[in-house]
Amino acid sequence: MGGLNGLWLERLRPRAQISLTALLIALPIVAAIPLFFVPEWRLTALDTSIAAYHEEEKARRQLGTTFTDEFRPRDVHNLPDPTEVLLADYADGYPIDKLNRAHLPPAAEAVLLHNSPQAHEWRIRSTEGFTAEIFNFYWLGWRAEIDGAVQEIAPSPHHGLITVSIPPGEHRLRVYLAATPARELAAWVSLAALLLTGLSALLLRRRFRPRPYARAARLSSSARNGILLGGGLALLCIALFFREGIAWLDSPPGSAPAQVQQKFTLDDRLQVLGYDLNAAVLRPGERLRLRVYWYALEEIELDFSSFLHLSTGGPPAARIDKLHPAGRAISEWWSPAGYIADSYDLLLPPQLPPGEYHLTLGLYTCALMPAGECGNGYRPQVRDAAGELIGDSVPLAVVRVVD
Repeated sequence: MGGLNGLWLERLRPRAQISLTALLIALPIVAAIPLFFVPEWRLTALDTSIAAYHEEEKARRQLGTTFTDEFRPRDVHNLPDPTEVLLADYADGYPIDKLNRAHLPPAAEAVLLHNSPQAHEWRIRSTEGFTAEIFNFYWLGWRAEIDGAVQEIAPSPHHGLITVSIPPGEHRLRVYLAATPARELAAWVSLAALLLTGLSALLLRRRFRPRPYARAARLSSSARNGILLGGGLALLCIALFFREGIAWLDSPPGSAPAQVQQKFTLDDRLQVLGYDLNAAVLRPGERLRLRVYWYALEEIELDFSSFLHLSTGGPPAARIDKLHPAGRAISEWWSPAGYIADSYDLLLPPQLPPGEYHLTLGLYTCALMPAGECGNGYRPQVRDAAGELIGDSVPLAVVRVVD
């Protein structure tokens, strides 16, 4: 920051130069103080074997390299079941044979010639034609060749795996990931930009003479003092503010830094520890912003959704339904290790009548209801801090709406 602004700083008076240089040096460091803290993280037992990784995938806790299933191609309507033969290949070591041999005709033979993440090749002999299926999702860019001739690929129904029609006889099947028009265009754009940048630099170097300030870098006394002052200021701020309660918060399990500490227990497994509310008095058309602090007393297997209602006791005057509280499935993310902050942004209707409104929160799921009969779903029973059963929703707060 200080170096990039060095040219105009040199034109200032010494005191201004020292002050602004110190500010440019210290400000980025001071602003990043909360990021310096990394909480201690110890894993007492972690299985990093391929078998353990596959167990995570089979349990749908991780799919490929992601946890949220955003990698799935559009042709994959249903994820295929785990293939034990393929899992055994991974467990025994390479090479991996991704040809679905269950689709081979009875007398057909297939020999794996090559396997890599981006290419597979087999020698196939069959007296009848058939459709070969490869255990790879079809993406734009996958190509297939039979004896060097390009062959059309079709995603398999529902699962979206690569399928190729194989004619009778002996053939070499090669399936590989090639560049798409978009990738090739991007490469040519990058190359053109690189050449243009080099040509521009060459022309500018020939056209313009070096300016007087293009000299050997020497720090002026004002710049040197500004750097020293900025570094000292940054170190002082770290010494003063890099501590618990300022740069970071330490919330033991079962606690949260909520503005309003209010505990409710749902089915003896989940808790609301408290909430933050932007205002207790609002006008029609304004936004009510709420942050709720959830805590799981144990690992949760059910996948709950949440609701937030604003009402006078009857039907909700305004509401929010969220598929997953805090954007996460409880069964995948919530544990007794710590709380989860869940934010709600509720827009009040412009014609909302003045009065006092109750803000209620709850969870529901269809997993415990008969198939096709979800209705309002199953709602956990709620108990207050004294252990008294108060229903199936959490009475968070009373909000007053005024003209």
